[in-house]
Amino acid sequence: MRHLVSVDEERAFAIEELFFSRTDHKGLILGGNSVFTRISGFDAAELVNAPHNIIRHPDMPKAVFKLLWDHLLSDKSIVAYVKNRAKDGKFYWVLAYASPITGGFLSVRLKPSSDIFKLIAPLYEKMRKIEMEKNVQASTDFLLAELAKLGFNSYLDFAREILCVEMESRDALLDSKGSQVKDLGAESREGHQGEVHRSAANAKRLYQRVKKISSFVKSFAEESKTVISQCSRLNFLAINLAAESERIGEGGRTLNVVSSQFNSWGRTVQDAAVGFKGPAETLLEAASQMRFQLAVAAFQYEVLAQFLSERNLDSKDHSNAENELLLASKALELARDSRRICEDFEKIRARVAGQLSQLSSSVLALEIVRLSGKIEASQIGTEAKDIGTQINEMNNFLGNLKGPFKKMNAVSQSLETDAAAVLSELSSLISSTNSFQSTRSA
Repeated sequence: MRHLVSVDEERAFAIEELFFSRTDHKGLILGGNSVFTRISGFDAAELVNAPHNIIRHPDMPKAVFKLLWDHLLSDKSIVAYVKNRAKDGKFYWVLAYASPITGGFLSVRLKPSSDIFKLIAPLYEKMRKIEMEKNVQASTDFLLAELAKLGFNSYLDFAREILCVEMESRDALLDSKGSQVKDLGAESREGHQGEVHRSAANAKRLYQRVKKISSFVKSFAEESKTVISQCSRLNFLAINLAAESERIGEGGRTLNVVSSQFNSWGRTVQDAAVGFKGPAETLLEAASQMRFQLAVAAFQYEVLAQFLSERNLDSKDHSNAENELLLASKALELARDSRRICEDFEKIRARVAGQLSQLSSSVLALEIVRLSGKIEASQIGTEAKDIGTQINEMNNFLGNLKGPFKKMNAVSQSLETDAAAVLSELSSLISSTNSFQSTRSA
């Protein structure tokens, strides 16, 4: 292969186009779709058995490829922005989701268009400079530090977010271009091709539902922080109430009982609130995993649907049957993984809902104690003036919890309904994909 000279000109392809390639464990290309061939500028015969770095652009940091290969060789999938070079030297950017498959690796790609993508070229340029001046590890460290500034705790967090964001950005652009571009006629297609297009449309709808779930969980987590913050005041309120009861003396004996009960239930509520933090964060992490997994599944199903349209499944041309079955198998694998992750999410959600119920019951007990204190203080008279102030503080405290608790309970109920619907729809998606795969394998 002749040496390629880079040209500072972009090789255009449409936002709706998706493409894929597969390699063996050494990175030698085994196949791909016609979009990949066209965009790369190479003939199919030139690509097959060629190393995948035939399309590598010199502007790409080595650290990114090290991340890619470290994940793939550890049997893990990974997402990354990649700048490629076509045969004519022009460049083209993709967001790639690469994953292990039997006998090698599969990479599916889309055209990036999000605001995050605008940050990548200058970031990669700085990484390349660091690699030339220092080494790959320094470049990796710089990447992780820059991602941390953007609010990502790890490359995995970044990878999850960019796939979801790019999918959503792409959908928005397709919607703006209208139905002549976006495949809105999936329901009218016939045969196996129609079945796959409907599955792709269903996977996309599932992602939108899970996106809503993820948004609900973020809201739930924020409200839980408010509850935890408010409950930190309980110890202070209990101490003040006990001090005022002691000051009154004999006349405040009944209030001492109220104070003791408030202190006891206050500790219960505070402990429950603090103990709620971990499960709420776990639920948030589970929702993030679920959103990413459904994004990947929707991506894969759309790649499969486009590939079937490219090769005209209903014709007698079965030369790409291996790729077809590979893509269908990967889509099925991702759908099953999505169901497993959703099942895990549902278990965590149920536990969190149980803890929320217990916390709500404990707060209700505090409300009863407050009412008892109010009644007792009114019977003592003027001596209980300061006690009344403390009772009002208790009232304010409980009032500040009502809003967050109301929102959290509403979200909890919505999550239960939505999670059940997602699991049901995923089972249907898996069943239809199983049917397609069995028919095409026969």
